Order: sequence, then C-alpha cells, then structure tokens
Amino acid sequence: MKQIHSDIFQFRGSHYDFGLKVGKTLKDSLIVKNRQKGGS
Repeated sequence: MKQIHSDIFQFRGSHYDFGLKVGKTLKDSLIVKNRQKGGS
C-alpha cells in the first residue's frame, strides 16, 4: 500500500493572505521536491 502525507491547518484572514501562506508552505514541501526530481 502506498503511503501518503497530508497537512491540515486553520487560517483566518483575507484570500490574498491565505494564498501567501499556502505558497510559503508549499515552497519547500515534498510535493515540489518530487516534481523537480521528475524532470518535468
């Protein structure tokens, strides 16, 4: 069975601030690192 990972966080603020928070969170995430390894 394939192992998966999920992060859940609560946020209060504007949509713009939410986008900044998500961008900063994803910047160094495993998802981005795996995509970069794929060569696409």
